[in-house]
Amino acid sequence: MTQTAVATFTALAGLDKAQFPVYSGFIDTSGSENYYVSCVGLAASLKDKQVLDSTSYYFDFKLPAILDTAGEPQVNPTNYTFANGDNPALLWQCVSKKSPWTKIDTKIDLKPTISASGFFPFGHFFTFPHPHNGAPSPASKI
Repeated sequence: MTQTAVATFTALAGLDKAQFPVYSGFIDTSGSENYYVSCVGLAASLKDKQVLDSTSYYFDFKLPAILDTAGEPQVNPTNYTFANGDNPALLWQCVSKKSPWTKIDTKIDLKPTISASGFFPFGHFFTFPHPHNGAPSPASKI
């Protein structure tokens, strides 16, 4: 026999949603069968949570930033060959230091111009999930 149970949680009064308070507990049922179900929730909306630092607090420039081959913030559009160290780097940091796990999900219309064989003697630095007809390019604009 299947039963449906609906539980509604209400945040405690006086919580500061800007602090993103977490609550946890359990639901203990009893009857012909006993269940002990853990629960956890957030008394705020994650849509309001800033993830990436966009300040210049630790650096002399705002983050996130694209760094050029010399490690300086890129100001103008620049061509990179992606050979012999001629490549950009993305410098960013999370606002919250509480979670070591970060997932960056980007939507990019990528048309690769680097051959699948790569430039590196130790193997691939960039990998592509699907075969492509790309060929090495003398310069790739970032």
